[in-house]
Amino acid sequence: MQQEMPSRIQVLAEQAKNSIPKDEYGVNDWIKEYNNRFAKLVIQDVVAFVEVWEIDSRNHISHLIKNHYGVH
Repeated sequence: MQQEMPSRIQVLAEQAKNSIPKDEYGVNDWIKEYNNRFAKLVIQDVVAFVEVWEIDSRNHISHLIKNHYGVH
């Protein structure tokens, strides 16, 4: 059986998980830190995708997304 390639969300979730030092946070704080890092990675990924589209248009959606989510 052929394994499917991980979805982009799965890749970002794994990156967020691996970016948190082990033994540095208690469970609740680890979850909060993971959620923050994962959300930031998702927004950065969306902005990077949109920026490619913006090159050929007059839209500036990436700027709006970054400002809305406070990611710079």
